[in-house]
Order: sequence, then C-alpha cells, then structure tokens
Amino acid sequence: RPVDEAERTALFAAAVADPGAELYYPFAQLGDRVRDAAAEFDPDGWELTEEFARELDHAESVLRDSVPDRLVELGFRGGVAYDAACSTGAFLQAVQRRVPGTRTIGQDLSPQMAAYARSRVDETHCGDSIRPAVPPGSADLVICRHLNAFVVGTAQAHELMAAAVSACRDGGLVVLLGHTPILISAPWCEMSGLEVLQRSAATPSGHALFQCYVLRKRG
Repeated sequence: RPVDEAERTALFAAAVADPGAELYYPFAQLGDRVRDAAAEFDPDGWELTEEFARELDHAESVLRDSVPDRLVELGFRGGVAYDAACSTGAFLQAVQRRVPGTRTIGQDLSPQMAAYARSRVDETHCGDSIRPAVPPGSADLVICRHLNAFVVGTAQAHELMAAAVSACRDGGLVVLLGHTPILISAPWCEMSGLEVLQRSAATPSGHALFQCYVLRKRG
C-alpha cells in the first residue's frame, strides 16, 4: 500500500533497529525464470580478471564493514571459519582481522577464485561445496554467500545449505548473505534445527538494509 514520507522513514528506521526484521523478495521465490538462471553460468564457476576481482571486493565492502562486528556481538571468538564459496577471500580476511587467531578456510568452484584467495586465506580448496572442504562438525563459523537467486537454483540452494550446515559444529554459527535474494527461508532454517539469531543487517550508516541470516546450530 502507498505510504507517505513520514511513515516510510519510520518503517525503515524500525527495520534498521531490529535485526529480526525480514526482507522478503516474493519474485525470487516464484517461477522458473529465476530458479533456472543458474544454468546460464559456467559449471566451473566464474572466470576471474583483476578488474572483476576489484569489482567483487568493492561490491561486498558493505558486508565486510557490518558482519564481522555483528558476529563478535553474537559470541564469535575465533576458531575455524569456513567459507563455502570464498570468492576473492576478502570476506574471510575481514573476519580474521576482526578476530585475530581465527583460522580461515575457503572453498570455491572456480580454480581462478581459489588461486586468487590463496594470498588472503590460510587454506584454500577448489571444488563444489556440496562436498565441504572441512570435516563434518569442524567449523566454528560457516559462511554461505552463494545460496542466492541468479547464482543457484532453489532446490540446489537447499542441498548446498544442508552440506554447509553439516560442516558446522554444534553451537557454531552459520551466515547467509549475498548480493541477490537468498533462496533459503528463515522458517526452513528453524525446521532444520537452526536457531535464527537475525534475518537482516544495516550498513554502518543506517542508510541501507540487506538480507543477512545469522543462525546457530543447535546441539
């Protein structure tokens, strides 16, 4: 329904202040066009150039500025941080800078991405995240930035999510975020034995909101 400027401002301010606020993108959950878009991508992952790497790092800077601090607020004190689709490795590097002593392990479908991340991440692996590069239950923090519309299909997203959760220890944290709508719902997470600690996050300036699920794996 239409709202005036004052109500719009109040609603946005309330959402910024409430990490439990849900951002819902209905069109991402409907129709085969979005779900099948992932088929257009190279099965070996994205090709990487220096320019593309800079674009990726710049685009996710808002995530790196917000999420590591929030993880500390929620009790993350280090251990093993595993990123199932590590891209350039900048996100894991930001977590390690915020929590020194964290051991970072990245995995990516693209050989070029995995090689690029090697200078930023303690350990890198090339491979499909349906087979996590870490032993079951060994990670204190699992990061998923690839379970999104236009990256994978809906069914595949849920399969990859289950694989990622298997890598997390009981009591550990799982983070879902990305540049396009997340295809995993909060109710599905709850039914899968995950405690939903937050559903969204705001930029440090408070001028923008983005989906950011932080989940705790129940023992």
